[in-house]
Amino acid sequence: DSTYDSYMIVINSLIPASDDVELNMRVKAAGSYQADAADYAWDNVIGTPATALAGSTDVSDSEMTLTAVGATLAIGNASGENLNMEIKFSDPDVAKFHNFSWSGIYNRAADSLPACVTGGGTYIAGVEAITGIRFLLSSGNIASGTFSLYGLKK
Repeated sequence: DSTYDSYMIVINSLIPASDDVELNMRVKAAGSYQADAADYAWDNVIGTPATALAGSTDVSDSEMTLTAVGATLAIGNASGENLNMEIKFSDPDVAKFHNFSWSGIYNRAADSLPACVTGGGTYIAGVEAITGIRFLLSSGNIASGTFSLYGLKK
């Protein structure tokens, strides 16, 4: 609602049940979670100690992908591997295009090295209020992790 100027979701120690997966996000608008093939546009930049900067992007997707796409940069679930991330957005109750920005760090499935990600995306399918956010992995479930929502005032 309009209680706060901006909002931030903090994800702590997310561990996927399946290895080598991407973290995705969808919004709830008009009573349901939006998942049509052209609902979202997003872009990520990923940096790791062993790899030059890599990017992934999609201008017509069924979700926003918050981590790297592909086997060498996806999230791992071996012992000790996890993801930490912050996601920011504003005015969920206003009818407009909703922009999200995120940054985080996680351990790569390929070698447990850290992958730092910065990205942004938009729900582009409609100019409407959003009433929920759903996180899902490209395969399998979230085994554990803490998701916290904070309201930010000026």
